[in-house]
Amino acid sequence: MLLSIFGAVRESLGLTELRERLAGLGAEPVGSTPEVFSRFVTEGRAEMARVVREANIRLE
Repeated sequence: MLLSIFGAVRESLGLTELRERLAGLGAEPVGSTPEVFSRFVTEGRAEMARVVREANIRLE
């Protein structure tokens, strides 16, 4: 299931209209593998946790 979704998304990212629309929203379409995306999310969460901790940010 995941691989079929990945394939459809990757195919869609080849469409110029979609790439331009995403770029207009400030997104940079990559179309990487699910493993690379998972690593990107994991590393991003770790970095944001560090920033929150060092800035002593708290929920109100």
